[in-house]
Amino acid sequence: MQGARIMRLKSRHTGSGAVARPERLTESGEPVAGMLSPHEQGERAQASMKRGDVEGAIGWWRKAVAQAAATHDREAMGYALLNIAMASTQLGSFGPAEAAFTEAAETGHPDIVPKAFTGLAILYKGLGRIPDARRCYEQVLASGDPKLLPQARQGLAELDRTGE
Repeated sequence: MQGARIMRLKSRHTGSGAVARPERLTESGEPVAGMLSPHEQGERAQASMKRGDVEGAIGWWRKAVAQAAATHDREAMGYALLNIAMASTQLGSFGPAEAAFTEAAETGHPDIVPKAFTGLAILYKGLGRIPDARRCYEQVLASGDPKLLPQARQGLAELDRTGE
């Protein structure tokens, strides 16, 4: 059931708020011997971010996604995808951000899915895609994640107050 909801979020849009969809990041391959673990790659990505090298950080997180996908580590893959999405947003790359948030939700990991829908809701609200933002906030509410429920309620209340 959740897969169907995620698939609806994957539609392409044109006009204002249009986003281009890059290739999938989670195509599973074989683990690479001698490759850094997803955690170690994440540490390198964080170091790149501290230096202001957002694109370099995204590169490290992409490697973490590939390694995590190869080893079927949904949690590590999800966190790397969330980081890619947030960094892409910083760069104004909204299509890659949407794709990474969506792929993070598709991991199905219970800690990742509500965070991914929260990120999508904020992104969609900023892009003026209010019905999509509302659906994402509703997904967060349905998750029952106690840390994200207040943010989802506030997001929906803001949409209601502005008549969107």
